[in-house]
Amino acid sequence: QKTDYLSGDIEKHVFNNGLTVLLKRNTYFPLVSIQLALKGGLREETEENNGISKITSMLWLKGTKSKTSQEISTLTEELGMSLNSFSGKNSMGLSMNCLSEDVLTAVNILEDVVKNPVFPDSEITQAKSLMAADLKERDDNVGRYTGKIMRELLFQTHPYRLDEGGSPESLARINREHIADFYKKYVQPSNLVLSIMGDFDSAQILDILKKKFESMPDHKVTFENFS
Repeated sequence: QKTDYLSGDIEKHVFNNGLTVLLKRNTYFPLVSIQLALKGGLREETEENNGISKITSMLWLKGTKSKTSQEISTLTEELGMSLNSFSGKNSMGLSMNCLSEDVLTAVNILEDVVKNPVFPDSEITQAKSLMAADLKERDDNVGRYTGKIMRELLFQTHPYRLDEGGSPESLARINREHIADFYKKYVQPSNLVLSIMGDFDSAQILDILKKKFESMPDHKVTFENFS
């Protein structure tokens, strides 16, 4: 007899503060995948702050008010979790994978890194150094440099003309205050989609998510409109 491991349709819940939650049970393996995504990224940058999405993403997991970067890494590694941040042309976010038995711990970690990132100055310096080195490498690579010139020709006024890694001038300008302000502007509940798929109790997870995230204050995010 064939077992239906995919239990039901995707559940969509919109909290009172605008946070969208998507839940999908799949009990085939005792694993859970969590993704938090938001609209933002390169398309919300200017020449002055170019690269801020990438550097914000790089620093997102470098410590919270209660845990250092090393403590976060140790906790996730001891439980066999993966925890990563990402940024692109249209979005930013976090991704996690864990065993089903550790999903509540994963949600606790997620809550901490979403609500309490600190963006340490020492990590900002290191991230900017890595990004500057990558820009030099790009300019020495014929394919990447050609792509840069092509984007500038195709998207003369649109932010897509910019490099996700910023420019030497913009990286020199970006500081901790800029990063914190950028994060605060776009990491708003009504601009977030939290999706969880895997082997978990939907009712239990939904109740926990409401307790942890529905009280987050929301401020409307204003986006640039580009054709």
